[in-house]
Amino acid sequence: MNKDIVLGGYFFSPSGDREQLKPLKNPSEDDLLQVLELFRDNVGVLGMKNNACDDIGPEELSLYTESGRYMLLLGENDCDGEYNVRTLHNLNSPGGLQLMHGEPYGASTIVDDFDPVITAFREYLATGNVSTDLLY
Repeated sequence: MNKDIVLGGYFFSPSGDREQLKPLKNPSEDDLLQVLELFRDNVGVLGMKNNACDDIGPEELSLYTESGRYMLLLGENDCDGEYNVRTLHNLNSPGGLQLMHGEPYGASTIVDDFDPVITAFREYLATGNVSTDLLY
């Protein structure tokens, strides 16, 4: 798979200021890990997009963070022209909806463990995809 990865987003500092990240083109793994650490304990949105994405397959990995909770979404195009989204799955979810950035989402898509987030971003950077074992 061809890769032309761009990493970008924003977060709110503890003082409430919005901090826009300068987009990083084809970041190194060290760059990626440093950026992810900015999002671990802050409110924000981070996206990693493969601009070389074919018409079929994974296109963008997005992270929403808020109060130590994380929602990870992988958007991909399928062969029928549909756009599908795979997410992490919280097996301990109470069910129902939870708010993330003021919007309701299925509680099962919101997790409080940052390790799978790091794993998914590292895998997407390396391969342009994330295994279905991690995101369904």
